[in-house]
Amino acid sequence: MKLFLRKRMKLSERLSLRYKNLFYLSEDTRRLKILFYKIEQIMKEKRPYLDGDFCVEDLARMVCSSKSYVSKAINMVGKTNFRPYINSYRVKYAADLIRRDPRMKMSEVASMSGFNSLPTFNSSFKSQMSMRPKDYLLCIHSESVHRLFFPKLKESEP
Repeated sequence: MKLFLRKRMKLSERLSLRYKNLFYLSEDTRRLKILFYKIEQIMKEKRPYLDGDFCVEDLARMVCSSKSYVSKAINMVGKTNFRPYINSYRVKYAADLIRRDPRMKMSEVASMSGFNSLPTFNSSFKSQMSMRPKDYLLCIHSESVHRLFFPKLKESEP
């Protein structure tokens, strides 16, 4: 009988059982946290942020919710707005692209990461990584040169 009842539970109830620390929260806050968890999973698995035209309506369709509720979840749980939230994923992806292929042009990195303009890419990158993309490229390059010429030195050695 228990198994039958458990199968009939809503997804939100099953998730709240899994994450017992959500029980002290109000029902609305609990739902927002669960929705944000779904959003995080979609962002990591499907990487929709790589589409330059990706918007909150698209994300709402993906998580089967309304755009205002998705926006509220990102604002309340993620502590940011939709655009900076999406751009943070884009910047992480761009940093990974730069690390994998340092010879790529920054305009290519920006477009492959989902940015529609180079100035937006530069300002988002600088706000997230505390350096410009070109400076990040120089850091990556200097690290690889250091490893090439000093392979036996440990990081703790000067």
